[in-house]
Amino acid sequence: MPQVLVIPDNKSANIVNAVRSGMFWEVGPYLKDYPNLASLNPQILTNISLDGKVYGLPRTRPLSRAGILFRKDWLDNVGLKVPQTIDELYEVLKAFTLNDPDKNGKNDTFGLSDQGAAIDNLAIYFGAPLNWGVQPDGKLIPSFMAPEYLEAMKFNKKLYTEKLVNQDFLIAKDGYVANINQGKAGFLFTAVDSVTTALFADLKKLNPQAELDVATGVSGPKGEFIQADPGYAGLLMFPKSSVKTEQDLKNILGFFDKMTDKQMIDLTMLGVEGYTYTMENGVPKVNTDLYNKEINPLNQIMVKLGIFGPKPGDTPMETKWKEIVASNEKKGVSNPTNPLISQTNVEKGAQLQKQVTDARGKFIMGELDEAGWQQALETWRKNGGDQIIAEFSADYAKINKK
Repeated sequence: MPQVLVIPDNKSANIVNAVRSGMFWEVGPYLKDYPNLASLNPQILTNISLDGKVYGLPRTRPLSRAGILFRKDWLDNVGLKVPQTIDELYEVLKAFTLNDPDKNGKNDTFGLSDQGAAIDNLAIYFGAPLNWGVQPDGKLIPSFMAPEYLEAMKFNKKLYTEKLVNQDFLIAKDGYVANINQGKAGFLFTAVDSVTTALFADLKKLNPQAELDVATGVSGPKGEFIQADPGYAGLLMFPKSSVKTEQDLKNILGFFDKMTDKQMIDLTMLGVEGYTYTMENGVPKVNTDLYNKEINPLNQIMVKLGIFGPKPGDTPMETKWKEIVASNEKKGVSNPTNPLISQTNVEKGAQLQKQVTDARGKFIMGELDEAGWQQALETWRKNGGDQIIAEFSADYAKINKK
């Protein structure tokens, strides 16, 4: 373990420079020699790559946990079904706002709880790329320059104007969860696995009859798409200063290959039967304190994380969200810049993105018209956006050249 580094952000300037100067082992050519490592998801390996090469093992996560979470009891009360299209989504949010879904005789609810990120999900539904998209000529453009993104903003503006979403969405932060827990709102765009976490425990305390449910996303004009994640939570990387020889590297890769056996993945989910858990009527009862002390830390060095897979005793809701996560892998929209580097984006990207985000918020709130939005995009381009586009496009062409 002392020979291995956990790198949270392998695209930071320091790590990129270290890799390019030859300080880390390239492991891509070796993976085929290890049965478990050879089966790592190709998309995730692409996402972690630098200059088209793989310099570590990903701590893999699902490629998409995105979906919708909603009050099932409210949906039943207003007589609607789980929304499958954008039009049906609008009708549900409208009914959650106007049709007294909690049946308390008061006008005290609204549809969507948001902390400013709903537009990212909506844009995907409308057919916009995730963060960046590749045009037919191979040039990359940011998603907010796509016409579908503007259509999603117009829809989001409609929700805001009709008060179907919390009016403080730009500053809500964690309050968007509180809106669900306090029985104010009935709909979230979120990771579907959150439905069985403690995140919404306060709702059950307030209203034991409250019923949450989850589903995958909705279909838009161009089909059904889901926001994808990079599929990893940092990398396990191997410095040449501590991993001296090729044989040392092979030995370490062999260790991680064994850690990816099903038996080891199962171990990290529950621990050892009779020690960290016991089986009662076919359901594992875990000694949480002992598990957290002795087993849970293993997750930090696991190439594949077991908690997203089925396990004995899963509740119907756990089974449901795990099936959604598995199905999302086929329809997730990935960010093509995950394996790319733009130095201008490293230096100025966050600052430039904030300007776009601010303009987006003003548009949704009606403080900026379409011409003003286009002007904001021009400002982004002039202040460094065009250079970011050029650098990402050049790196994409370099990696993908035939």
